[in-house]
Amino acid sequence: VIDSTENEIIKPIFTYIHNKKELKNLIEVGNEINKKFKRGFIDLKGNIKIPIIYDNVFYEEKGLIRVSKDNKYGVLDTLNNIILPIKFDYISFDNDLIIAESKEINYLYDFKGKQISDLQFSEISNFTNNKAIVTYQNESNSIIDNQANIILKPIKGYSFERVLNDDLFLIKDKLNSNVGIINSKGEFIIK
Repeated sequence: VIDSTENEIIKPIFTYIHNKKELKNLIEVGNEINKKFKRGFIDLKGNIKIPIIYDNVFYEEKGLIRVSKDNKYGVLDTLNNIILPIKFDYISFDNDLIIAESKEINYLYDFKGKQISDLQFSEISNFTNNKAIVTYQNESNSIIDNQANIILKPIKGYSFERVLNDDLFLIKDKLNSNVGIINSKGEFIIK
């Protein structure tokens, strides 16, 4: 890494280096260690801030880094504090939530690593207007908000298909595949 006047900032000791605009003081680096490519983060002085021991590191948002090691995922902050341990099958981020999957079950966590509810589900849609569709293992689904409160419980014979706006949802009849629109009170706006 050099500055605009060609002064060397970081010596050429890494096989991979990537600077993200969002990270002013951290640079992602990678090296082959024991015949395996590993990644981590250094500061602008070359000090290791996130050890170069991870199979992958990905800066997500708001100071959080998703890491993987031996096909398991976890979350660290930029100070190398563990937010979620490296034990999950997959981790994603949406609407200021961490969605962590383990053994085909998903759990919701806040950005401090606190599980926000006991809700367990097999799938989740992207959040739209702070609402998402979660599908349970029995294939029923419901609508939740970004605090994991259930807005609409499963309705027998129907499935929620899409969040349209803050209070309207596309719903499908499982028997005949007809669709309609329902509001958060469970009232059909369009049958």
